[in-house]
Amino acid sequence: MIIEPTGDRVAIIPIDAPEEQGGIIIPEAAKDISNSGIILCCGPLVRGIFAGDKVIFAKYAGNSIMVDGKNILVLHESDIIVVIERAHQEGMIPTLEESPGIGGV
Repeated sequence: MIIEPTGDRVAIIPIDAPEEQGGIIIPEAAKDISNSGIILCCGPLVRGIFAGDKVIFAKYAGNSIMVDGKNILVLHESDIIVVIERAHQEGMIPTLEESPGIGGV
């Protein structure tokens, strides 16, 4: 299935949160909600964020949808807090089949 976000929305492949981030231990209650991911695709009004970029977004932002049995998060560009890694620097743009951190894939 092909998805195309509308307007200023982006589709994100959530990444499972690591046990420890920069020396900070994440409490159990906070581990169930990932707030980082890789941009799968962008709507036509999105500027400055590209497919493959690794981002951190607002914790409870967006809507979760299932695409080909995988969880995809769709949210507004303004819900993205920071880009932590640019895809064009790494030469990596993900596909649903290669997506990290989703259901043991």
